Formats: sequence, structure tokens, C-alpha cells
Amino acid sequence: MNGKTDLRNRVIKNFGVFAPSLPSSGERRVRIEKALQSLRESGYSTTLGKTTFSESGPKSASGRERARDLESLFLNDKVDAILCTTGGYSSIEMLSELDFDLLSAHPKPLIGYSDVTVLLFALFCRCMGEVYLGPMLVDAVEDPLALQTLLSGLGQPTREFVDPELRWETGREGKEAAPRRRILPGRETSAEGWVLAGNLSTAALMLGTDFFPDVSGSVLFLEYDREERRALLSLERLLWQFRLSGVFSSIKGLVFGSLEHSVGEEESALYNIERILSDVTEGFSFPVLFDVHFGHIYPSQIIPIGRPVTLEGTRIVFS
Repeated sequence: MNGKTDLRNRVIKNFGVFAPSLPSSGERRVRIEKALQSLRESGYSTTLGKTTFSESGPKSASGRERARDLESLFLNDKVDAILCTTGGYSSIEMLSELDFDLLSAHPKPLIGYSDVTVLLFALFCRCMGEVYLGPMLVDAVEDPLALQTLLSGLGQPTREFVDPELRWETGREGKEAAPRRRILPGRETSAEGWVLAGNLSTAALMLGTDFFPDVSGSVLFLEYDREERRALLSLERLLWQFRLSGVFSSIKGLVFGSLEHSVGEEESALYNIERILSDVTEGFSFPVLFDVHFGHIYPSQIIPIGRPVTLEGTRIVFS
């Protein structure tokens, strides 16, 4: 962890806007334009990447074009931080095209989650850059608190992770009570380490590559979104991949994000997220927290990757 770039005192006035994967077209474009307007009304200016509103089938542009676009935002002196539009499936195509020496020489915070995990891990590995697992532009329309969460979470030197009182689910009317954060019984209840955070499915793509961080001493924050019909079984299979890859042998703690409502509906008394986490971490003593509010739920908290973190019971404090 030595040498990590620390930009927490940066004053953010201008957000660079980048489309790392899916194109900002159709209804997605409408939502992103509304989110841009909300940013401007909040007093921030924006610099759009060249591929922000371009389209190449299911992608905003080729991997090479997106890589050049991201580099241009890092090189732009007007841009203080880079905010991703939305996720997708193809951020990984950029990794062989990016000039990490250039990005390291012009450090800027980058914020996103889901498929953007690819960039968060790569920038952290290669540049020790300031990266955050947090809300994206498309979330600002679905969740009015997304921008507030993002802007209040950026740059705070010490912050306790506090779950919101209410959760709002896409496609559902009204609000429903958020699940109470829980800790797996029979394990340690406290830990200190540094934050590594990402999407479970996307992070699994990085295992065994040069872009997967050394997890030694980390507290691993993972969130999951449905990609297969049997979501809980898919989630469990991916966690077993992490265990068999040796990840759990080196971490200080595991924090799992709240499940999307549709995934939670698959739970039963005999098969649920608590049972899965207990099974895949059997034999390890590190604390395991779950039903923590980040990832593909609303509102979603912002997680500062690389920052020191303390777990104490169900309390999570970044410093």
C-alpha cells in the first residue's frame, strides 16, 4: 500500500463524463442527460468524453477508442474527477489498450461500480490511483440521493459507513425498509485493513490476471447483480471461485452488499445469503458482514478503494 496517490484534498469543480461500456442511447441517453443537468444545477461543470454519446452496437465505441477517450479525460487539466455513465459488459476490452504510465502521471479520481470494477482494479494495481466504487450518472435519475451520496462521500478523510433508513428498488412502487446490516455468527467481530471493493461477477473475470490486486491485508467489499436466471446459485459459485483462488486466505474481512430485490426473492429458510457466506468461508475466522448498502441497490454508498478501514461489530469506518 505504500505510495498510494492521495487526492482527498482535491477540490472538485468539473466532472469528466465517460462511457466505459454500454452506449448512452435511447432511454439511457435521456436519463444521463437528466443526470448531467442535475450535476450542473448542483454547481458542477462537466466535460464529456468523445464517446459519451457514441454507439457501436452494444458498446459506446471500440476498446481502443474508449481507451483513448479515457486517457484524454485524464490529460484534461479542467477535469477534476471522472464519473462513469453506466456499466455493461465490455470495459475489460480497454485494458490492453490503456497507457497506464500516462494515467499514473496525470492522476484523477474515477468513480463507478458494476462492470467499471475492471477499471477500478486496473488503475489501483497499475497506478495506485484514487478510485471509488460508487454511484454512476445513470443512477442519479433512478435514485435522487445518488448524487448527494456521491458528492458527500468524495474526499472525506474519515467517514463511518451508515446505511440509509429506506431503500428504493427499480421497477417497484414506493419504498421498503432496508435490511438491517448483519454479521455472520461464530466469527471474529473486528478487523483492520485496507479497502478493496468491486462487483463479484466482474472481479471474478480479473482473477489470475495482472490486473487483480494483491488482496493481502484487505477488507474485501463485494456486491452482486443478477446475470443468470438462478442468481443465488451463480453468486455462490463465484464465491467458491474466490475461495479456490486463495483470496480468502489473505483478507482481513469480507463485506457483502445488499442483494437486489429480485435476487433476495430466491432466498428461503434453507438457502439464503447467510448460508452461502457461511459455507464458502468455513474454516476462516475473519469477520463477515452482509446486507450492507452498496452496489446495485438504492441508495448506494460510496466505497473508497485503498483507504484504511476498521470493522467493529457491524460498524464500518473509513479513515
